[in-house]
Amino acid sequence: MLGLALMVLEKGAIVSGSDIEESKNTKLLKSLGARVVIGKHEALNIPSQNEPCIIIYSSAVKLDNPELLRARELNYICYKRGEFLGILAKSFETVISVAGSHGKTTVTSMITYVLLKAGLKPGYYIGGFPRGWEKNASCGNGKTLVAEADESDLSLNFLCPTVGIALNLDNDHAWNVGGLDKLHEGFKKYVFDSRIFLNGSENFPEGFLEELKTNGIEFLERENMQTGESLNSAEYNNLSTVVTVAGYFGITSQRTLDILKTFPGVERRMSRIFDSETLIVLEDYAHHPSEINAVISQVKTKYSDRKLIVLFQPHREKRLQFCFEAFVKELSKADFVFILPVFGAWENTGKKLEEELKKAIGSKSRNISYDWNNSAFELSSFIKPEEKTLLMLLGAGDINQIIKPLVENLSWRFK
Repeated sequence: MLGLALMVLEKGAIVSGSDIEESKNTKLLKSLGARVVIGKHEALNIPSQNEPCIIIYSSAVKLDNPELLRARELNYICYKRGEFLGILAKSFETVISVAGSHGKTTVTSMITYVLLKAGLKPGYYIGGFPRGWEKNASCGNGKTLVAEADESDLSLNFLCPTVGIALNLDNDHAWNVGGLDKLHEGFKKYVFDSRIFLNGSENFPEGFLEELKTNGIEFLERENMQTGESLNSAEYNNLSTVVTVAGYFGITSQRTLDILKTFPGVERRMSRIFDSETLIVLEDYAHHPSEINAVISQVKTKYSDRKLIVLFQPHREKRLQFCFEAFVKELSKADFVFILPVFGAWENTGKKLEEELKKAIGSKSRNISYDWNNSAFELSSFIKPEEKTLLMLLGAGDINQIIKPLVENLSWRFK
């Protein structure tokens, strides 16, 4: 929602909205002239009928939300977030969209960064934040848009990109869209709606690519590269994808690789938040078993001499239920796991699935509470100063709220 607000503010629209809590995002919008109500969703927050109004709402907003009900009572046009992004995208001459179950925020950020550094002034819409960036969206010069495409509610089907990219296709969000077949159908429609398709990986269901080829889809051939670096398959695929897109705009592969040497990375992706002689603390957005597998494999290779402790926040009950055994398998690779309550977003059934996860992992796991100060103290007390340790914070919810009290606790124990 932040990205859409930033883009329409640039276009000169009057923007208002509401959120339950103040955040850096709401503060940013206020500083740019948006009217933001904090604390309560209520009908009074919806503008009166004095002037034309469009309402945009996220998947987190239920149909009985008082603001949405009031908007419909006033016969305002109402769009879901992804639908409105599709409408905005139509105003650009060229649209590069990045879809995939994993890695799309990073790849969208990398493509945007390369085009900006090459002087193309693209518009962009990114789900996260490149490190050090104040904004995650802009209209640029209005000609080219690089956009992250969301499969969680199949809103990727509102985009009809010039170049549609699919990085991979995993079993994530299948429960949210009507099953795995529906998810596959959504990806296929996305590809069919793309003028040109760029395959960012080989990780697709059997027959997926063959069906596309037999239906006459135009493929943008991915460049083969020699980087001189040791890359795993996902890193190579991502880098090759970025180089190929840059080549579409006439930027040489060497120029792209040189630009990417200064790419700052993305917030909450292998972010180092604490470093001492014996303790390193990293945070990563990994919240699916495949992502956790990739992260743990990476850190076990790079930090093989360290004890691995994981603080994990399950993200959504349905994901934990759907992939329960896979979560147990991947998290059990750590030496010890602290498990926070499930971050439900708009799901809140009252179940205690985090306790079931703890039981399944066994004695090398412990449940921990959402009292961030107490949990930070518990974590820091558990880590032995004399033992070389890597602490990984894993999750896509609000687990990052523990960082400040955790660093404060660790600073006086690990100097």
